[in-house]
Amino acid sequence: VLPKKITFEIPDEIRRRIYHAGTTLGDAIFASDTKVLVFRDYGKKFIAANDISPDSMVQMSLMLAYYKLYGKMVNVYEPVLTKFFFHGRTEAMRSATL
Repeated sequence: VLPKKITFEIPDEIRRRIYHAGTTLGDAIFASDTKVLVFRDYGKKFIAANDISPDSMVQMSLMLAYYKLYGKMVNVYEPVLTKFFFHGRTEAMRSATL
C-alpha cells in the first residue's frame, strides 16, 4: 500500500490565527533573557563519584537559583522512585527542605 497525500482545506481565519500564534511565540522567544553558562569546574564524573543523583543536582541548583533571585525557599514537588519497595512506583512528593 502506497501512502496517499492528504490535503487539508484550512479557512483563512484559521491561517491568520496560526500565523499570529507563530509570530507571538517568536516575539516571546526573542524577548526572553535565557542565557547559557558553560560550567567546566565539575560535571558528570564529580556527580557520580560523590553518589549524587543528577536529578537531585539539577533540583538543588534550581532551588538555589530561586533563593538567590527571590530571597526565600519554597516547597517543590519531586518525583520519588519507590520501585525497589514492594508494589513500588513513581510518586510525587512535596519536599520538606525548609
